[in-house]
Amino acid sequence: MNPHYHPYSDLSSPHSPSPDNAGSYPQLTPHHNGHGGGGGGGGGGGGGPNSMVSQMDGQQGFHQMNSGNGGGPVKHCAGCGGKITERFFLHALDRYWHNSCLKCSCCGAMLADIGSSCYTRSGMILCKADYSRHPRQLLRIFNPK
Repeated sequence: MNPHYHPYSDLSSPHSPSPDNAGSYPQLTPHHNGHGGGGGGGGGGGGGPNSMVSQMDGQQGFHQMNSGNGGGPVKHCAGCGGKITERFFLHALDRYWHNSCLKCSCCGAMLADIGSSCYTRSGMILCKADYSRHPRQLLRIFNPK
């Protein structure tokens, strides 16, 4: 049997979702096709979990990916800046993350453990609970001016 054979049911579609859910927030599914997704190493360079994120406020998604890319480009974590050598990692906000590095800026919860969505507001990455809770108060606490 060909070692590169994938049954059609295991392949994820490279196409955008159908227009009938174009008005909803992005729905996420794990990346299971055995190939490292996306191009480029991207993201790295220090920063930490509280670093600024250039995204609009709102819900963002993240995908769990398999790094079995057969020696492709090395990916760097946007949270810690280190190389991602683990088999599974996250792709969120157009950057790559270790599972343990993508955390809520407010409560520190590991976002991979509590769902498949993250939220951004004023450059902070937030869990759903902190995004919903007292949005004005959060801005004053974490971004005083």
